[in-house]
Amino acid sequence: MSDVACSFSGLFQLSLKSFARALGGGASEERDRRKAGDSMSIVKRHLAEQEERLVLIEEICIDKGALVLDTVTDEVYFSTDEEAYKNAYVTVFQAWAKGTIKGTAEQIFEATKSILEE
Repeated sequence: MSDVACSFSGLFQLSLKSFARALGGGASEERDRRKAGDSMSIVKRHLAEQEERLVLIEEICIDKGALVLDTVTDEVYFSTDEEAYKNAYVTVFQAWAKGTIKGTAEQIFEATKSILEE
């Protein structure tokens, strides 16, 4: 096939694909529905990541003594140990740097702050 014929053939195939897309209005509606479903799964994924982040950070805060877990009532209380708060922040960011806790630095900071300042 000559270069001109190949070019024409390629253009013709592109035109047919565009034409098929234009005729397939139902397909675009299906695609929109799938995108909406994907958005929901993205939202669910973000919520799950946030929940996991909060659980891990709370565990670190308890381990470092910034929060106190009452094992009888299963309630968590704030510590009065300022050094423990500092150690908790440091340990949380070390865990984030190692990849143990997912998220951006801002997300980690905000989550830690929300746990320690409830």
